[in-house]
Amino acid sequence: MPTQVYFCAEHKEFDVSVPFSEDVPQTAECQMKEKSGRVCCEISKHILKTPAGVKFKRTWNEQANEARRDPYTQAKTAFENSYNEAKDDGMNPVKPTEKQLQAAAKKIGAGK
Repeated sequence: MPTQVYFCAEHKEFDVSVPFSEDVPQTAECQMKEKSGRVCCEISKHILKTPAGVKFKRTWNEQANEARRDPYTQAKTAFENSYNEAKDDGMNPVKPTEKQLQAAAKKIGAGK
């Protein structure tokens, strides 16, 4: 459910969840509690803000295609897979260093 941001003069910004099926109200009552324990209820204006942070996750197909093209990505993927498999098997593997990744990528690149 999308979160909309409203601005109360006393309590500053607050969030309200609005279902996709409803229009975004231009005003909302502030639901923040005051020190006395009562709810503020001040009519607050809707404000537009950029999303906090959006992380785009690539599909497995995009990742696989990149791994086939780039020797460094191939080496990194191979090391990550073996590291994760060892960890899943209950072992305590050591993560590969950048130097090891570079050396493996160089070998993969030379083999093409």
